[in-house]
Amino acid sequence: HFEKDMTSTVRFLGVIIVLIAVRVIRKGKYAFVEEPQFKYMARTSEEELELHEFRCDKCGFTIFPARGREGKFFPDNYKCQNPSGKCDATKEDFFDMTDLSDPRTVKALQNDDDFDYEIEEIEVQVSDDDDGPDGRESKGKKSS
Repeated sequence: HFEKDMTSTVRFLGVIIVLIAVRVIRKGKYAFVEEPQFKYMARTSEEELELHEFRCDKCGFTIFPARGREGKFFPDNYKCQNPSGKCDATKEDFFDMTDLSDPRTVKALQNDDDFDYEIEEIEVQVSDDDDGPDGRESKGKKSS
């Protein structure tokens, strides 16, 4: 004869089922597997623009920090991490290879034998008699 009250057991199982359902709803296919750290991964072209490549000006050692983590790689007392151990460059000696306004970047891209970079300058000519997007004449724009 079974005379135990199952109310608390049923409540417990109900809470577990609700928690599992919430997890599946929130995390989708990553509910029961290790979830990638999407916060640091570039998944769109806009996020790829946030990626940086820092190169040591003295030895050429290159660092590719995760998106949004570049500040963690360069504390105030940073020294170059080149495995040879012969370079003690500070964080000021590193430059961002994605910053084309830095002359060190342009020089490094021109002298890189491993990659064939294409640096294009795009000029857009605008004159007073150009039509605007709606077919009407544009006013107040001058070519520079």
